[in-house]
Amino acid sequence: MKKRYYITGLLLMLGAALNNNVVARDLVVPQSMGDFVEVDTSATVCDSILWRGRWLTTSGVYTDTVLSSSLGDDSVYALNLTVHHSSSVVENVIICDRYLWNGVVYTSSTDEPFVVLHDVHGCDSTVHLDLVVEYSDDTTVAVEACDSYTWHGRTYTSSTSSPVYYGQNQIGCDSIVHLSLTVRYSTSGEQEVTACNSYTWQGVTYTASSDIPYRYGENAVGCDSVVTLHLHIRHAVDSAYSVVACQRYEWYGVEYTASGVYTQQLDPTETGCNGVDTLHLTIGQPATGDEEVISFREYLQGYIEPNFEMVKFVYSGSITSREEELDFIQRACDAGAEGFLSFLSHDLA
Repeated sequence: MKKRYYITGLLLMLGAALNNNVVARDLVVPQSMGDFVEVDTSATVCDSILWRGRWLTTSGVYTDTVLSSSLGDDSVYALNLTVHHSSSVVENVIICDRYLWNGVVYTSSTDEPFVVLHDVHGCDSTVHLDLVVEYSDDTTVAVEACDSYTWHGRTYTSSTSSPVYYGQNQIGCDSIVHLSLTVRYSTSGEQEVTACNSYTWQGVTYTASSDIPYRYGENAVGCDSVVTLHLHIRHAVDSAYSVVACQRYEWYGVEYTASGVYTQQLDPTETGCNGVDTLHLTIGQPATGDEEVISFREYLQGYIEPNFEMVKFVYSGSITSREEELDFIQRACDAGAEGFLSFLSHDLA
């Protein structure tokens, strides 16, 4: 039987395959195998190839035998196939504000962009971009404060709009904060007061010198209004006396004829305050026609004129109680010893 080689058909088949990224190599000229013709070739493709009516998607050696051709010869077709597969990957990106990808700047989240590349085998490699765009903060904080304001460790005492703080927000992007600060001020006053003994201010009575701040409330700009009282307390010098007299006693130009407690306002002392003198006055009245009185008068007369010190000694040594003193006064008064009693008057305060 005469053998025939279908080289032309093979080349046509390979030409069609090359349009689908087929690489044909190692073309083997068919050898006689008796009663059939063998056509053998190798191919490298991406993803799949249509070969003799079949779609091939995996690497391998494929054969196809055609029996009883019109020429009377059997034909065997062999394909050594290598299949490389395209790839598709997703690039996940989280970025702040903007992202440059494949020559394009993106400023918002998107999952639409993709690019088709080729791998080392010449097959498609598709990359999809899944982009999440977060945003930086750029804000202004307006603050009104009285006297001073502390911001991020620094204290400001005047109005300003220049401070800027750089940090990160909750999503990790830049956070730029501008401070717009208005500083208003408290008002204060001083008040000097000098008072005798005590002074009442804002419902409180003070008896000692002190510096006392008092908050009146808010001024016209809403800040504190404070007045400080500088208080100086001075104390008057007072005195008290007890006097015994017969019938009458003159004190600061006034004659008193009855027992009692009398006061006299003093002129300001060196402290600038008025003192008070207090008189505890006991007035005795004389009696007549009593032999005991006459005898006591004679007893006193022996001491009053010649020796006042002796009288003073007798008086101070013989009186041991207030009752005895009053009794002594009355007996002396009965005896008419007015001068003696005036001499014996003493401070009982």
